[in-house]
Amino acid sequence: MALKGKVWQVINNNIQIADEGNVFAPGNMKAAFDNQNYKDLIDLYIDRKYTLRYSGGMVPDVYHILVKGKGVFMSVGSEKSKAKLRLLYELAPIAFMIECCGGVSSTAGRSMEYPKAISMLDVQIEQYEQKAGVI
Repeated sequence: MALKGKVWQVINNNIQIADEGNVFAPGNMKAAFDNQNYKDLIDLYIDRKYTLRYSGGMVPDVYHILVKGKGVFMSVGSEKSKAKLRLLYELAPIAFMIECCGGVSSTAGRSMEYPKAISMLDVQIEQYEQKAGVI
């Protein structure tokens, strides 16, 4: 694809995400204060000596996972710190890329909206600004 004399080049046409990795990128960390499951998950990664990757943004953290071929991004909500990422514009497109690379996307589970974790690609989009937690 040419754009004003510039050409896009594919530098890696076979990106794969490993089944396991040692990098985690937590988003919406405020939710850990009143969501014990989220706090326990963060503590588990710390106890297992995972490397913390935190940029404060989903796109750079997921890009890092794609480049390294391993890792976990998560952004979970809580009663006081609601989920911030929009399903239509942020979660579904990124989940599609992750799943195309052999990774897994999931609702955060154990919430009122999603008591059972399911693929982000199976979540029905009901409104433009619909938000959800993701792992």
